[in-house]
Amino acid sequence: MKRVLTILGGFAAVLGIVIAGGFAYLVTVDVNAYKPQIIAAVKKATGRDLVIESPIRLEMSLTPGLTVKDVFLSNPAWAGTAPMVRVADFAVKVDLLALLDNRIVIDRLVLKEVTVNLKRNADGGTNWQFEPPKQGTADQESSASSVSSGQTTVSEPAEKPVIPTIRSLQMEKVQLHFTDERPGMAQTLVLNTLAAEQVTPGAPVSLTLEARYRDIDIGLSGQIGDPAAAVAGAAVPLDLVLRADETQIMLKGLVEAGGSGISGTIKAESADPVSLAGKFGVALPSLGALALEMTVRAGQGRYDVNDLRLRLGQTDLSGEISVDSGGAVPKLIAGLNAKRIDITPFLHATGTGSAPIAAPVPAQTVRSARPQAAQRRVIADTPLPFDLLASLNAELSLAAGQVTIAPMSLTDLNLQAVLQDGLLNVSPFTMTVLQGDIDISARLDGAKTPPTLSVNGAVTDLDIAAASETLTGPGFGRFALTGGKVRLETALSSAGGTMRDVAAGLNGTIDLQMQAAILQGIDVEPLLKGDLPGALNAAQKQGHTALSCLVARFDIKDGLMTDRGVVLDTSEAALSVTGRISLADETLDLMFRPAPKNPQLVSITPDIIVDGTWTDPVVKLSAQSVLKGLAGIGLMAVNPAAGLVSLTSRGDGTGENECLAVLDAKTGAAQPRPQLPDLRSILKSIPGLVPEAKGEDVSPAQQFLRGLLNR
Repeated sequence: MKRVLTILGGFAAVLGIVIAGGFAYLVTVDVNAYKPQIIAAVKKATGRDLVIESPIRLEMSLTPGLTVKDVFLSNPAWAGTAPMVRVADFAVKVDLLALLDNRIVIDRLVLKEVTVNLKRNADGGTNWQFEPPKQGTADQESSASSVSSGQTTVSEPAEKPVIPTIRSLQMEKVQLHFTDERPGMAQTLVLNTLAAEQVTPGAPVSLTLEARYRDIDIGLSGQIGDPAAAVAGAAVPLDLVLRADETQIMLKGLVEAGGSGISGTIKAESADPVSLAGKFGVALPSLGALALEMTVRAGQGRYDVNDLRLRLGQTDLSGEISVDSGGAVPKLIAGLNAKRIDITPFLHATGTGSAPIAAPVPAQTVRSARPQAAQRRVIADTPLPFDLLASLNAELSLAAGQVTIAPMSLTDLNLQAVLQDGLLNVSPFTMTVLQGDIDISARLDGAKTPPTLSVNGAVTDLDIAAASETLTGPGFGRFALTGGKVRLETALSSAGGTMRDVAAGLNGTIDLQMQAAILQGIDVEPLLKGDLPGALNAAQKQGHTALSCLVARFDIKDGLMTDRGVVLDTSEAALSVTGRISLADETLDLMFRPAPKNPQLVSITPDIIVDGTWTDPVVKLSAQSVLKGLAGIGLMAVNPAAGLVSLTSRGDGTGENECLAVLDAKTGAAQPRPQLPDLRSILKSIPGLVPEAKGEDVSPAQQFLRGLLNR
């Protein structure tokens, strides 16, 4: 034991002599004499000029230190004369004993009043890209002679670099300026304080940071694992809290071994995320408070989010999300559930419903300008971004109890969508809206040229009264709908790169049915029956109309919608619509025919023709139906019985529901527009109305009728 102590004492004595000798040497060294070597070394490594304006001061202890003030590192010539880096106060202390073990341990590093100017020029060059000076001629000649002499140089294996360990880092009043000449952007980050401390080797590093950026107060606190372990390739734990104004983000996890990935739990809370986003130049609608929690893993091109729980204002969302960027295109897989999703704020943000409606142009002005002006189109001809479908593969599943799109609310939403190699399949896509069930399936192939689209949809028992009240408020002014259920079936397909092309190539069918409803506020049956006095009287009263049904069926071929039966039926009259609607050139060719169901003593029911374009429709009365009524009135002066016959409607007397005839009709070719009765045939059918022989005595009225009949 005594011998062991003697040996240890000898080692201690030698160590003391070495340390004492080191102290004696350092005391006699003039560190400022090494300034030229330091400046030259920086020049060789970076190609920049280092300026040390103040003397270097040496402090002696077991952790000797250096202090220096006013240190500058120059910019490249194109970046201006201002220095790239300026340090007003620099101090460092080194563990002397660690040097004996070939370790560099910085006991304390202090930087105060630091200014860093980072720049990117218009050509994309940056001032933080350092270019050491080229080798001198002597070095090149030495290398050339070595090659010419045939000597083979065996390079020594590079020594493993010694990475310094910093036990304590303190930074104060640091300003980082970044200027980008290309977009003309300039940003500044002010780092008020940064403190990092590792109490013992192998212990975690404690961090605190206070900064300001874009008028945002930023704070960071927490711990990270031993940096030496990270350098050695070991896993490093993280436990950090980031604060930005009223937003707080907590990260607790692990940087995996070798830096292969990061995993952990993220929690975020913000009372006003919109305000924070606005300071970063991102405009968001009013969304409410944010609460987020999820477990994440990112690494090797794959990103996984599990146990997602998000609450943003009135929206809550949960589920799993994964993104794999390892393939030819990224692949997204998401399975999401929500009790409620509120889309209304985003619609308000895009100005939905807020833009003023332009005053309509008077029809006379439009018609007078029609020969000179091109037709205004409704359907846009802008190319649709079908190419984006090929940039991502995805599988999406979404189930939501309620989706709010004010003023509507959808319930029981279920969406399944698969996007693969530019082909999008959506099926099923179901929901309940306005007490009705909606079921849609769609297929969009963006990989084809032109892209193809097919949609099949069904709406069952949608409440028309609820729809009118939801979309327009309680009633249409003085009018309102009560009762009534709507059913709609569609089967559509098309191809095209724009909405106009899609509309022009549309094929399929549309089948709309509405059950009985009450139109409150007005009685339109006298108008449909041709009872003009009754119609004028009804317009002055708060009546109602019992609508028995509405049926509208269309066949669509190459963008041309042709009626297969369109009828609005009431208890005493019906309104039928025949004709075509062109989606290709946006024109109309429709006839509206009102008719009483039962015979009327006096009935004037002119047919209404609507043609022209969608933006400039022309409404006019059918000449034949008007002439029929006028002739009947005129004939009453000549032959009251004959005039009364002409003005008497020929209802079928059955009072049957006209919708049934349409619904019972077999699907087939579209029916041609019904031809109006020829006025001449009507007049000729009245016995004795017009004399056959030209020599017979005739009254002036009869003479007029003979001219009308070309007799």
